[in-house]
Formats: sequence, C-alpha cells, structure tokens
Amino acid sequence: MRGRILIYALGGGWGHLARSLALGRAAALRGLHVHLLCNSPHAGQAGLRDELGNLGTFEAIGLDQAKPAVLARVHELLDRDWDALVVDTFPRGLLGELAAVLPSLSYPKFWVHRDLSTVYAERFSLREFARHFDTVFAPGEHGPLADLPHCVRTAPWLVRDAEELLDRESARAGLGLTPSDGPGVVVLGCGTPEEVAETRKRATRLQGELGPGIRVLAVGPGLELSHWPLLECMPGVDLLIGAGGYHTVHETRATGTPLLAFPRARLYDRQARRLTQSEQVAEGDLAARAREVLGQLETGVRKRLPPNYVNGVHLAVDVLEGALSGRLDGLRPGAVGSDR
Repeated sequence: MRGRILIYALGGGWGHLARSLALGRAAALRGLHVHLLCNSPHAGQAGLRDELGNLGTFEAIGLDQAKPAVLARVHELLDRDWDALVVDTFPRGLLGELAAVLPSLSYPKFWVHRDLSTVYAERFSLREFARHFDTVFAPGEHGPLADLPHCVRTAPWLVRDAEELLDRESARAGLGLTPSDGPGVVVLGCGTPEEVAETRKRATRLQGELGPGIRVLAVGPGLELSHWPLLECMPGVDLLIGAGGYHTVHETRATGTPLLAFPRARLYDRQARRLTQSEQVAEGDLAARAREVLGQLETGVRKRLPPNYVNGVHLAVDVLEGALSGRLDGLRPGAVGSDR
C-alpha cells in the first residue's frame, strides 16, 4: 500500500466537496488510498462517489446529524492509522473539533487555505494555529495566511485536466444544445434552495430578454439540467452567469469562458474579492451585458481558444507523495523504529 490519506471536507458547501474530490481523484490515480469525509448537501448527486475510483472511499455526514454524533465520527476517523491528513478551509474543523486533537496526531497534516474571511482568521488565531500543519496549500488564490513560510502555492484545483474536457460539439450536446441552437448561456445555481429558485427565475427571464436565437439553460444541483462535472462541458458554454464561488470563478478563467457574476454573501468566503470588476454585474444590467459578451464572440473580438491550463492538484499530490515517502520509508518492516 502506497499510503492512506484522510481528506476532511466538512463545510456544507459545494466548494469544499469539489476541491477535495479534485485532490482525492488525482491522488487515487497515483495509487494513493483516499477517504473523503464531507457534509455537503450535494454529496448524493449521481457520479460523485465514482470520482475516487477503486482506491477511494466517500463518506457523507448528513446535515441533520446531531453535533455529538458528528464529533464522535470525526474523532473516530482521526484515531486511525493514516499516513496523512488534508483539511480543507477550516484548520480547526467546522465545529472546532480538530483544535484539541490536531497537535497530537503523529502523521503529516496539510491545510488547504483558499481565500478566507480575515475576521475568522483573527478571531481564532489561525496564523498561530497553522504551525500544527506540516504544509499549507494556497490553491490558486492568496488568502490572508498565504505568506506563511510553509505555504505552497499552486494553480487552482480543478476536477478535470484540460485534456479531459469535451470538444465543443460534444460539450454542447452534453448540455442539451442541438446543432441548430445558437449561442448557449448557462445560468449556474448551486447554493441555498432560495438561490437555486432565483437561478431558475433568472434563466427564464433572461431567455425572454435575449430572444429565441439564444438558449439559456439553468444548470446546477436541484435544477432541470445538471452535468457532472460542468467543467467537462465548459467548451460548449458561450457565457456563464453565476456567483463568485471558488469553482465558478476558477473554472471559467481556466477555460476562457466569459463570466458575469453576482457575488453572494457568505460567512467565511469573500466572493466579491475573488471576482474582478468586469466579471461583476448588476441585475438591471444583466441582459445588456450578456448581449455585449455574446456579440464580442460572434464578431471575433473575443475568441474561444482550446482550454490549456495547469491543474494545481498535481503539484499538491507531488508534495503529498514527498511527505508520505519519507514517512513510509521510515515505517517499512526492518527500518529503524518501524512498528509495522
């Protein structure tokens, strides 16, 4: 066995789950054994459990599960003989349950530090707490603690490499667009039920404003059409309208897909900070901005090139393998101090 990794992705949202699936999938393809723990409401979506392949296990804790049961399960998992722990976003744990036990864990520990609220970082003294991790990953964005000396910066972590994306024709078919359809506009929604309902209404309204020559699709968990992962179909998207979440922003930028976004208010995530000024849009300006973007593509002012990006998960797995190599070499039967 090359190594056993526990990925802690409790956070409730889509970003924690997708980012951890991207890392876990890349690690499993290298022959590492991965156990991914999450509590995302999207965990039951078809196909997600297959992302880790035969070397991965996927465990979802229900959002309605009592706090003591969640704490007990997390502590039970941490007490196993892992070769590495990866914690996404919340270094002390979603419920603070990692704070007391993390310093005593003997195996290497990694913190995935995407951009994060400075209020949270300062309130819980995360700069000081980060010393309990062997490595801090900054996956494609500069959070408040990305200047730590043991921080490794990578490109964004994406669920597919560029060569795994569909060609434009296949991508459009995957989205339900026919050859006779004109430009395809995707309105993405994957937040709260209220936000998903808002997404559906926005897509319906925008379809009427843009006219029949343009197809407007509402995409996302809980909506009429949802392709997992949407990144595979991004070459067929002429304009994406969404929020400022980690994957929405980094997937559109990686693939050169135009984005118009409404940053959502989140307790820990700073969506407005992640977006550029040109990516943000006001509701009253949406139709006009959409026509402008689609016009630029039609006239060739803006061109769609084949995606060609670096996926940061591969550097992250390189770092993980380096840490595991040193640990496992020292624990092989016959090695000094080995207990295996």
